[in-house]
Amino acid sequence: MGTLDLNADYGEAFENTQMQAYERLPLDCMQGDQTLSVRQDMIELSRKIMEPILKAWKNKSKAPLLKYPSGSEGPAAANRLIEQDGRSRRPL
Repeated sequence: MGTLDLNADYGEAFENTQMQAYERLPLDCMQGDQTLSVRQDMIELSRKIMEPILKAWKNKSKAPLLKYPSGSEGPAAANRLIEQDGRSRRPL
């Protein structure tokens, strides 16, 4: 039994040299490029953050939607939230 090199030259094999997302991702995986991949700890953290939000939406809890003018620094409630523990935001 021997070894075989896999050479996939998209420019040579296809007229379209621009790879689509689902062509690039498998190729990156085969080449060991993890640039577009997400680490397991980030997946777990994302789930920990998102699950309470999804649960609230599912239960139709009424979380206020704070409106503010476009281009502003956001709602005043955001500043109050940060200031609760003695911190402050830098002006934009």
